[in-house]
Amino acid sequence: MKRFIALRTFLCLTLAIASCVVCTPRTRAATEFPAAAQPQLATATDGRVWLTYGSGKDIFVARSRDAGATFEAPVRVATLPALQLGMRRGPRLTAFGDHLVVTAMAGDFFAFHSNDGGTTWSAPVRINDAPGATREGLHDLALAPDGRLFALWLDLRAGPMQLCAAESIDHGTTWSPNEVVYRAPAGPICTCCQPTARFNTRGDLCIMWRNDLDGARDMWSAVRPAGSTTFGPAAKLGQGTWPLKACPMDGGSLVASGDTFTTLWQRDGTIFFTRPGAPERRLALGKQPVAASTPTRTVAVWQQGPELWTTTLDRNAAPTLLAPAGRFASLVAIPGTDHVLVAYENGPASIVTRLDQPTPTPPAAAATSKRYALRGVIVAIDAGKSALRIKHEEIPGVMRAMTMQFRVEANALQAAQVGATITGLMSRQPDHWLLEDVKIGAAN
Repeated sequence: MKRFIALRTFLCLTLAIASCVVCTPRTRAATEFPAAAQPQLATATDGRVWLTYGSGKDIFVARSRDAGATFEAPVRVATLPALQLGMRRGPRLTAFGDHLVVTAMAGDFFAFHSNDGGTTWSAPVRINDAPGATREGLHDLALAPDGRLFALWLDLRAGPMQLCAAESIDHGTTWSPNEVVYRAPAGPICTCCQPTARFNTRGDLCIMWRNDLDGARDMWSAVRPAGSTTFGPAAKLGQGTWPLKACPMDGGSLVASGDTFTTLWQRDGTIFFTRPGAPERRLALGKQPVAASTPTRTVAVWQQGPELWTTTLDRNAAPTLLAPAGRFASLVAIPGTDHVLVAYENGPASIVTRLDQPTPTPPAAAATSKRYALRGVIVAIDAGKSALRIKHEEIPGVMRAMTMQFRVEANALQAAQVGATITGLMSRQPDHWLLEDVKIGAAN
């Protein structure tokens, strides 16, 4: 396999306005992995980085020896005919020195381990001891400071959905008998939201899941103190509640910051975060939040429509646009630095790039949005939002070819036809993309 070198300059535009100042995120060159779904990142204490993802029936891992600046050719870990991908279903990865472990769902729950930094991989080891019980395909994998592993998943062995777990003390070679760590008082827990597990630096273990109690789909958590074998009482997160009869398919995120935990989750289209003993705080409109902590900051990324946005928690920083088209982000902090890496889906590919702290842009420079010539084809019309969804060509030096939504004037909306060619001048507004000077051709 040829060495994987697909570096491109990624989008970096003027984004969100707060107090008359626009913050522009600083991203470095991005590495693109074609045909890569549900990317997940892991780091070692020496700064090495690994990325895992699914591609059809295959699981791959790629290694970086320079903190994510470049990656070696991906190595195939395994082929699983029933590999489950999508909506946070996908492989998970941990790294402890040269010991790597990948877990994945394919009807049952499998683990693969490598003792040479990801060059070679073991045969699959089944984690669930009740065949078929993990068929929902949602799980997480947590690494303790001493190298122990904790796998958490949604389980159907008892009928109603419950939360089960298993642990490994030999880098994923063998796993403990399965344990039920949470069962709802009546009925199932939420059946389609991924659970999350994290250890803090002290060795405390926190788990988070979405419950289904009395018609409400709220987030809950429990903590197992370091040295203990049992979790404390389960507790609801936040002050509000979300009456909902369907699953939102969004399990939020949990991040360890030193000896404490930060939880982020969506409730009715709004993202909140909180820490133990503190009230919930509103972050932004959106869904699918993730976070990572460095020694000086906790960075969050989330989806808002087709876009990915980011900010630093607790700094009253204005959210900034990370990508005009992206979903299912994964974040990791590079140990001993203030750097954060982000991986996310972009169409059929996945992108990995470093996310530095945003740089304020002076108000005068932010007052005028730069416009870029765009050419593409209309693929959908949303009259209610005065918007067109356009599959556009690459904009050299600005944006790769992709499909995005743009607001247009009424005359352009009225003339639009699905399949018609379209040209115009694209610009970024505070809360949407705008296309002006529109010219529409004939439909194909």
